[in-house]
Amino acid sequence: MMKCPVCGSRSFVRTSEELTPTVRQLYYYCGNIACSMTWKSMLSIVAVISPSGISPEFRLPHIEETKPPGHEYGQMSLLDLCRDGGDDPPA
Repeated sequence: MMKCPVCGSRSFVRTSEELTPTVRQLYYYCGNIACSMTWKSMLSIVAVISPSGISPEFRLPHIEETKPPGHEYGQMSLLDLCRDGGDDPPA
């Protein structure tokens, strides 16, 4: 159960929709009529603890990390330079 983030009252799922086989978008409403807040949240499977007895070969989709162009050649980005303070030119 999720509580209302504003008043702390019990909230209810009005509806939900499947975005992928492992992700659903839920639409909540607050049970406190004075508050009446509504919001969306996401529900997702993040890990398989015990595999299915029906289909044990199921695997969560793997999302590969993407890197900006240039990283494959060892090139630093300007953001990396700014974060590290960069090298000051000799005086």
